[in-house]
Amino acid sequence: MIRHIVMVKLPEQVRAEALEKISAGMAPLPGKLSEIKYMDVGRNISPSPKAHDLAIVLDFEDEAGLGVFAADPDHKEVVHYIRSTAESISIVDYAL
Repeated sequence: MIRHIVMVKLPEQVRAEALEKISAGMAPLPGKLSEIKYMDVGRNISPSPKAHDLAIVLDFEDEAGLGVFAADPDHKEVVHYIRSTAESISIVDYAL
């Protein structure tokens, strides 16, 4: 199993709108891509200024499944939006 984690920090002036848009963009993907074995999109509750605003966690059977997800056009649309909006993005992939 492969776990893919993305953490996003957003500018305050667009945070609420961006959180909604990212969550809405990710929501249909597990129903579309059988490669996604688990997905959670969580909003930060920590008051720390170092905290990210959003975490996206996905599990895949293997790296091939992660590759299918990475190449999906709907996923790419969400990625494009995040890249154009975020102050910072952190990503980690690891074997479970």
